[in-house]
Amino acid sequence: ALNLNGGATTLSTDASGNIIRTPSDANLKNDIDDIDDALAKVNKMHGVTYNFKDAKRFGSNRHMGFLAQELEQVVPDVVSSGGEYKSVNYSVLTALLTEAIQDQQKQIK
Repeated sequence: ALNLNGGATTLSTDASGNIIRTPSDANLKNDIDDIDDALAKVNKMHGVTYNFKDAKRFGSNRHMGFLAQELEQVVPDVVSSGGEYKSVNYSVLTALLTEAIQDQQKQIK
């Protein structure tokens, strides 16, 4: 936990429950590319509602999201494997959705 102190960053967890940082500072990045065909990718995404099989472990509430295995076929960068399960990094989908809206606005204009 000491390594998490003192940095401007957002924390989240991966599929294994490990705490991970999600820094976004441009000074930390290279090989930066635009998100191509964002609208086409969003059109291939399949949102679902579901309940977890193991309600004791994950809760009994109804959830909304994606199936990681399906989403991985469309945007593999947002899916990671950890332990026995795959997870979706939902926060990074914001960039894809933003680009898709911008693409759609260009079509409308």
